[in-house]
Amino acid sequence: MRLPTLASLPEGAFALTEPKRLIFLFLMPGDFIIPGLFELECCDLIALTALRTADASPLLQCEDGSTARTTALIRQSGRYYRLFLLDHLTRLTGGDTARAVAHMLYEFYVRAGSSGACAEGQFHLPIGQRVINRALGRSSVEVNKVISLFQTEGLLDVGYDWIKVCEPDGLRRRAGKTHSLDRPARPNTAVDVAA
Repeated sequence: MRLPTLASLPEGAFALTEPKRLIFLFLMPGDFIIPGLFELECCDLIALTALRTADASPLLQCEDGSTARTTALIRQSGRYYRLFLLDHLTRLTGGDTARAVAHMLYEFYVRAGSSGACAEGQFHLPIGQRVINRALGRSSVEVNKVISLFQTEGLLDVGYDWIKVCEPDGLRRRAGKTHSLDRPARPNTAVDVAA
């Protein structure tokens, strides 16, 4: 099984309809990926924590040894994750820049908190505004203005490689009342394979 190559942060990723909008897969503590589910050219991998790798080949083999069943399960899971990614990108990039930035930072805050990597609202964020604006398809000026506005409003405190969410409820409101981290229903793992 081939692992994805870590691209350097300033380099490009897969472009969508607009050349300035790119797809990044952000990894945080506790996250995991199965590279076989993704085309390696579809996104840049941005690790917000040190990565550990493991050979997942045994996990991809079914107990009964049915290769067709395993292949069908992998394809079904891959379709689910691609649909989830498209749904997430639509929600993340919809609306104005303030909503998009708030959505992204609030999600990072929740994900860092659920993994225990957030203390009193502060978590490590070793990426700059350049990566954030490229991931959101916004200009660096827009993202900088929004982050400065959030700091002025007392929602955030930003340091060199960390960010502190001072008002989580306020940031969540700025992300939009419909903001949700709920994922669509997982695919059924009981795959029927036609012989």
